[in-house]
Amino acid sequence: MCVAGVHGRLFPIGDADQEFAIESISKLFVFALICHTLGREQARRKLGVNSTGLPFNSVMAIELNADRTMNPLVNAGAIATTSLVPGTTAEEKFASIVAAMSRFAGRRLVMDEEVYESEAATNDRNRGVAHLLDGYGCMYCDPDLATDVYTRQCSVRVSARDLAVMGATLANGGVNPVTGEQAIGTRHCKRVLAMAGLYEHSGEESSSPGGTGGSGP
Repeated sequence: MCVAGVHGRLFPIGDADQEFAIESISKLFVFALICHTLGREQARRKLGVNSTGLPFNSVMAIELNADRTMNPLVNAGAIATTSLVPGTTAEEKFASIVAAMSRFAGRRLVMDEEVYESEAATNDRNRGVAHLLDGYGCMYCDPDLATDVYTRQCSVRVSARDLAVMGATLANGGVNPVTGEQAIGTRHCKRVLAMAGLYEHSGEESSSPGGTGGSGP
């Protein structure tokens, strides 16, 4: 494990530099990229912020909820988020994602090819979700391209040290406390941090200053 402070101090214990696939943690940082690129209100309109009340990979949630994507932490919302990433090709979009996540981590991150190939061979459900969203006008590029890029982003390698620094960057108003680089505009951090809860339990941010709603912290 590793703890990172907003003043740049790191406290690693054990195999804190052992790398693994980032998987769904990537959703938060790609959402941060979209907030930074499009602005938080446009991101909110296109992606939503509310609970689905159903499992994170539910297809039924798309059919039952008029907002379709609902929030960028469930798979439907996450794939729609990826479809908004700058770039016209899969390579350009993925390069934008890697650059953004690398700013958060403070070092250049790379994809695990073995993980990507394994997940690309078994992601029929996500492809189905993407095509269903496309039918509702809630995808912003080719659905197969978006699913492929989403699979790549989940296959990026990180360590506990990387994740600690990435979290500290959000806590530090979007400034990486180790490198001093601005990873996301400070004004967008509140929207990213307001994604209270996990997966289907995310919810609206509170109207009180600095507060969050939903199912809990």
